[in-house]
Amino acid sequence: MCKYMRSLSCVIAMFLILIIASFAFAAPNLLENPSFEEVDVDGIPVGWGYIRSGAKEHHMFFSVSDEHVVSGNYSGRIEIVEEVAKKREGFFYQVVPIEEGRLYKISFNYLRDNIARVMPNIIFYESYTDYATNVKSSNVDTSCIYDHSQLESDLAWGTNNGAINFGDINSTPDGEWIHRWIIVDPPAGTNYIGFWTNIKGGVVSTSRRGNIYWDDICIQEYVDMDFYYSVDTDTNTITLTEACYPALNSLGANYMWEWDLGDGNTSFDLNPTHTYDSVDEYTVTLTLKKDGQILSSVSKTFIAIPIEKTFVPGPNPVSDILSIYYDITSPASLRVYNISGNAVLNVELGDSNPYKWDLTDDNGDRVPRGFYIVQIVYETGEVAETHTVYVSN
Repeated sequence: MCKYMRSLSCVIAMFLILIIASFAFAAPNLLENPSFEEVDVDGIPVGWGYIRSGAKEHHMFFSVSDEHVVSGNYSGRIEIVEEVAKKREGFFYQVVPIEEGRLYKISFNYLRDNIARVMPNIIFYESYTDYATNVKSSNVDTSCIYDHSQLESDLAWGTNNGAINFGDINSTPDGEWIHRWIIVDPPAGTNYIGFWTNIKGGVVSTSRRGNIYWDDICIQEYVDMDFYYSVDTDTNTITLTEACYPALNSLGANYMWEWDLGDGNTSFDLNPTHTYDSVDEYTVTLTLKKDGQILSSVSKTFIAIPIEKTFVPGPNPVSDILSIYYDITSPASLRVYNISGNAVLNVELGDSNPYKWDLTDDNGDRVPRGFYIVQIVYETGEVAETHTVYVSN
């Protein structure tokens, strides 16, 4: 718990503005030939299996194409050459081993050419034998979807028959590359992830001649990087607390984290404390490496400006109790507004210093997460000072 000044009339404190930047480095892509640049003697992209369902060999073809590409010289193409009034599906697919208890980010690009339905599938397997015998994990639900890129209003990632997927049924225009990504939290026991580039048709109106192109597909480990901070304004000391998912100390011996504290000092502690020599601007960076290679990083910049304080609220961000230490010269009240300017709290300040706000409004209801304006206002209406506080939970 950080300390805050009890007598502030003649004391210089730090005013902190927080700027956050997250950086995702190039974690290894687990897929072989992700951009379809290598082909075998039959013109099939190396590393990719393919399946046609409900279609004869001369109805559907798998190949690479230089007609539409995101990068390199080729993309993977599935071509339907004849309309058939029945359900038909075609897949490029690849299955890769993963580590249990990790997040994985899957990104991909597709371009439709007169194809009505695109349905990428992500499938989890407990073993390679399960994949070979088509035994999918039975514990797949929406909790396996950690985050994803924005989708059109009529699209949504969901679960169906043991897979995570969505059905793009004419939701995106022909002839344009569509980029998507999803971060998955595989169910317990998962040791393999399969990505299936499904092209799917039903009756003749949706199972028609056309092409679907895929390019730059990636499956890579992902760590959601974040950290919290608290500041002792008496000593310019910052306490840093990692808030990553999965937690850094759960990842294993081949992972290493490092704090760059912004003043030439570093720390390998999980939750370090550091004292700065002067009030200045400092960028703190938390970097995660796996087997010596940078996996991800997050930075937060603290801009410290020496100003005279009437009150100091903390901790900031706050999730439980906001302690407000103040030094006032006449009767005053504490006022809190939401970011829209609506009054949330108005209480008179007495002798109980600090005032402890339990994050409830005048009606006793818990305020929602977000930014709040905190002011001390004298009886004359003069605003003594204003702070912005972030309620995190």
